[in-house]
Amino acid sequence: LDHVIGEIDYTGYPDDRPWQEQLKDLIRAARATFSAHRDIARASLGRIPSGPNSLVSMETLLAVLRRSNLSDQVIAYAGDLIGLVIGAASYEESLFAESGLDFEEFMRYIEEFRAYLGSLPPDRFPLLVELAGPLTHVDPGQDARFEFMLDVIVRGLDSLRD
Repeated sequence: LDHVIGEIDYTGYPDDRPWQEQLKDLIRAARATFSAHRDIARASLGRIPSGPNSLVSMETLLAVLRRSNLSDQVIAYAGDLIGLVIGAASYEESLFAESGLDFEEFMRYIEEFRAYLGSLPPDRFPLLVELAGPLTHVDPGQDARFEFMLDVIVRGLDSLRD
C-alpha cells in the first residue's frame, strides 16, 4: 500500500490555487492511482497507513487543508474522512472490475433492480418507487457520482470554516 501511495504525485502542493481545487485534485489523483492497482484500496480500509510515502501523503493533504482556515480538529477529521472516501470508492470500483461483468451485463442488472424498485407497493415504499430512476442512474465512468462526493466534502468543509 505504501509503495502504491508513493506513485501519487504531490509535487507543487500546496500551491496558490484555492484550497478547494487543490483538495479535489489530490483526491482525484489518489483515486486514479488506486484504480490503476485494482483492489489495493482494500488494504487501506481499516488501517492507518504509516509508511514513508503515506506520511508524505498525509502531510500534503494536511498542508492543503491548513489553508482553509478550518479548526485543527476539523482538519484531522477531514483527513480521516478523505482517506475513507478514497479507499471505499476505489474498492467499490475494483469490485466491479473483478466481477467479470461487462458493462452491458451490469446495465441489465441495474435495469432489473430499477424495475424491482418500481414494482414495490407504493403505499409502503413511496420514495423507493418514486426515485427508482435516480437511485439506479449509472454514469459509465462513475465520474459524476465521484465528483458529487467531492463537492459534498468540499462544500461541507467550507461551511465549517472559522
